Amino acid sequence: MNTAERGTPIGLLSIPRAVLSIATGVVDTVERAMVGEARIRTARGNAWAAVCADRERANQRAEIQRLVAALNATGRTTAPGYDDVPADRAPAGEPVEPAAVLVR
Repeated sequence: MNTAERGTPIGLLSIPRAVLSIATGVVDTVERAMVGEARIRTARGNAWAAVCADRERANQRAEIQRLVAALNATGRTTAPGYDDVPADRAPAGEPVEPAAVLVR
């Protein structure tokens, strides 16, 4: 018998690929039904979340830089709102550390 008459033979890898393809389709359909179309995670959504996280980190970094610049400009050793003793009034030989940095 000629294989051209029978069509393309089914290979051993064709069946697992078909099963995997069907399973992927089922999982995708179930996910969309369970969480809704708007909440499906996509590459675009993941990229946007990463961009937003980068922006937030940049904003926090900029805020810290502004606080450090303000502390340097005023000559204070602690951030405003902390009641630590300024360095020029600290007892001799005792280091002055901001309360927010102390970890014990």
